[in-house]
Amino acid sequence: MAAPFDNTLVLGQLLDPKQIENLEKLAAIDHPENMADRKLGKLMLSERKLTGIHDQMKQFIDESDVKSTEQLGKMFLQLEAVKIRIGKAAGDLIDKTLAGLDAKDEFREKTPEKRIGVSIESPIDFTLSSTAVFPLSSDGMEFDVQYFRSEANEEKTDSTIDNKEDRGIKSGQAGQGEGG
Repeated sequence: MAAPFDNTLVLGQLLDPKQIENLEKLAAIDHPENMADRKLGKLMLSERKLTGIHDQMKQFIDESDVKSTEQLGKMFLQLEAVKIRIGKAAGDLIDKTLAGLDAKDEFREKTPEKRIGVSIESPIDFTLSSTAVFPLSSDGMEFDVQYFRSEANEEKTDSTIDNKEDRGIKSGQAGQGEGG
């Protein structure tokens, strides 16, 4: 579980351990919402991947091949099941977000100190001091990028060769026209 980001937390600042405990409690309150958000994100990513694969398969499948057509149908049903799960996960995220907001408001009302620190930084000798590294929620960004490209050549030409001279040139008989 990562500690929530607080821009007032400065390296070298003397902190009351109670303030770190408060950050850990806020992280525990945020945890269910973060997990629901992660679940929704992974389901949406899966849906995008499956949709891309499904669309690619539709382009290359032989419709007379019964086995391939059945496989495509099964994939479509799985896509629909994933979409239903996305809807449920979105509802769960909404519920957990609202519950988390209420819990954070209640926690902040009970907590006397609103910020990590407003004091002047301490003159610490960093070579003699040890620092503890806490993961921040802003450090936990995950990316999974997919790129699907589906295009068709829609360029058409209406030009045709209508006269004998042009046909002669086209077939490599240049210079055999008039006077040649």
